[in-house]
Amino acid sequence: MKTLIGTLFLFSLNGLAALGAPAPAATQEPLPEPLALDAALAYAVAHNPALGRVREQIRERDGVVLESGARRLPSVSASGQYVRQDRGLALSPAYDNESWTWQVKASQVLYAGGGVRAGTRAAREQLEAARFAYQAQLNDTLLAVRQSFAAVLLDRELIAVHEESIQVLGSELANARARRAAGSGTDFDVVRAEVAVANARPGLIQARNTFRIAQDKLRQVLGAPAAPNAAPTDLGVEGSLSDRGDMVSLGAALDAAHVRRPEMLRQKRLTVAAQQGVAVAKAGYRPNVSAYTGYEWTSLPSSARYADRLDGWVAGVKSDWAIFDGRATEGKVRQARSQAEQSRLAEEELALAIDVEVRQAHSTLIEADELVVASDKTVEQAEESLRLARARQQAGTATQLDVLAAQAALTEARSTRWQACYAYTVAVAGLTRAVGLAR
Repeated sequence: MKTLIGTLFLFSLNGLAALGAPAPAATQEPLPEPLALDAALAYAVAHNPALGRVREQIRERDGVVLESGARRLPSVSASGQYVRQDRGLALSPAYDNESWTWQVKASQVLYAGGGVRAGTRAAREQLEAARFAYQAQLNDTLLAVRQSFAAVLLDRELIAVHEESIQVLGSELANARARRAAGSGTDFDVVRAEVAVANARPGLIQARNTFRIAQDKLRQVLGAPAAPNAAPTDLGVEGSLSDRGDMVSLGAALDAAHVRRPEMLRQKRLTVAAQQGVAVAKAGYRPNVSAYTGYEWTSLPSSARYADRLDGWVAGVKSDWAIFDGRATEGKVRQARSQAEQSRLAEEELALAIDVEVRQAHSTLIEADELVVASDKTVEQAEESLRLARARQQAGTATQLDVLAAQAALTEARSTRWQACYAYTVAVAGLTRAVGLAR
């Protein structure tokens, strides 16, 4: 049964390959080598698909602005008509059964109750809101890059910690074998050292696998797909995890967030646009006045020949006023006012959410800073403990187990220290994002 399942699985893979999965674009720009954080951020700005999608939304809103402002400009149109009918429908034998009319007309809205102006203002506010939405997406993307980049650095350091631990344990194993050969050691010491080395290897294997996965996640957020069927490759990430830095005060972070957060600025624009929507709805209470002029060519009733035409200028003023529309305009005004109020309340709700987000990010940074201090002290103590265990072993007052336990404690302390540095780096990036800074 297992063989059958494996065969079907391979067959399915081959079938999918035959169908031709879409490959990445051939013009994809390669990642910089080595890959520093600044280069990774710049690459993500240029290639991240989510950012590209939001940029297109800005173009879409720009088109809406053009469309909404079109009524403020004159419009020119041309129309024509040619009719041929049965002679039995003619009013008299003198009338021809063919007729045509051509017209070129220009019109201009003179007054629309303020709806055209308000609609254009609303569209412009929505365009600005789309730009702030892009800035918010940019901040999110840069935060994701920093987090993924820090994860790669963390996993690389953990690999080094596990490799160093295995190297030290291997040296202890070699010493145990030498002592046994000299008659001062036992087989039990050798076996115990071998077990310690074997127990350390799974951690290294897991760290290497996590490192590969972290690089793939970094590729994803950068917008840099790997080549099809390509083996995992090292991205050549360059840099180190952040150590402690200057602590930003909570008050300064809150003030900066309320001024700089693009989400808040976007919501303010949407509130203004919603208020303009009320003016657009109220325009239904007022008349629409427009002027038009044009030139017309039409055939004579008795002849459809071009030479027997009538032509001349036409001009006029047109007004439409819905004196009673079944309260449809009143309904639109109520909807627009409700939407404006909802937008204002959403602005207040967002301000409260941003306040909480900044406080949480600041608290997380304080915690990470304290963890770095505590882990630094733990590493110093673990290193001193290992030194003393080795000295006591050489003096004959400590056993091999004491040395192995001290080495395991040092490995754990160094791993915890790098995880604390990672948490601090991510916390700094999170607070940067919370106050609305892109870089």
